[in-house]
Amino acid sequence: AVLAGECPLGIYLMDISIISSISKEVETMYGVFVDWEIVCPSLIAITRLMNLPMDVHHRMQINKLHRRHSNEQLHHSHEQLNLDALPIVIDSPRFNYLNIKELHFKGKVSLFQENLIMLLGPHGHGKSTLLK
Repeated sequence: AVLAGECPLGIYLMDISIISSISKEVETMYGVFVDWEIVCPSLIAITRLMNLPMDVHHRMQINKLHRRHSNEQLHHSHEQLNLDALPIVIDSPRFNYLNIKELHFKGKVSLFQENLIMLLGPHGHGKSTLLK
């Protein structure tokens, strides 16, 4: 256009200067639009989900019924089975006595829950593992 005489050189250079000065802003805006196109479908889905009718009251009623049923079952089964009376049974335990003798019990050792039992031994020698 400048060579054909249709546009003066000054106006042409001024147009180039304006375009180059706003190119970074245009590039940033383009990036924002591209990001928006990527994020927008997810935002629409979340908005639809959040605007669905809530059934919290219904869920609370079901939860209350489940708790009542569980409590009834617990009280009913308590009459049939006393969990506190069940012993802890260890099958064929082995113990070291003073790091000299190994004691090996053939059979089972029953620890009843109403008895006081003490486990002694150095740190890292299986007291907690025995209880697991």
